[in-house]
Amino acid sequence: MEDQDINLYWRRIVDTMSDGLILVGTNGSIILVNQSVEQLAGYSSDEIIGRPCTILMFLKWFRKPPKVTHR
Repeated sequence: MEDQDINLYWRRIVDTMSDGLILVGTNGSIILVNQSVEQLAGYSSDEIIGRPCTILMFLKWFRKPPKVTHR
């Protein structure tokens, strides 16, 4: 199997996982997310990759503010 085939093979496995997978580099920036993360975060991989991993804690809030109930 050639390197390209191996990369495609693993990418297909990662993208078909039902759980979200985030790969973070040693500098703390996101280098890979699978489709589950895209669906959960509401952002495409192009919008997430290269950003600090801490951004995923806040992405949902930026798109759709959390619902606050006042009593």
